[in-house]
Amino acid sequence: MSLSIPPEPLDLKRLLKEFMRKYASENWDVGSFIAWFGNKLPAYLWTKCNWKSTLMKEGWTWQSFLKFLSRRTDDIIKWVNDELNWEQLVNKIISDLKSPTIKRIYLRRG
Repeated sequence: MSLSIPPEPLDLKRLLKEFMRKYASENWDVGSFIAWFGNKLPAYLWTKCNWKSTLMKEGWTWQSFLKFLSRRTDDIIKWVNDELNWEQLVNKIISDLKSPTIKRIYLRRG
């Protein structure tokens, strides 16, 4: 599987940071909500970066990709908060996508 590190979506990161600051005092899991706001980051990788074509050849669907990516919510929050850089985040995602164990979990047939 050949996936490259796409350009960092800085506009998206700024938007997510803005929401994070705006709702920081709220009494619920704002970080997780913001990380998944409109599925913007998954859509960026899947569609705009054209990971879709590579991943679909491996058996991934949009739904399985979302489910898989949800396991990286904490890392997405760290990226938004500048605790993890873009390259580190994407390398973790790519490494997981290439893992035979991960594929068995998320690409179960029937």
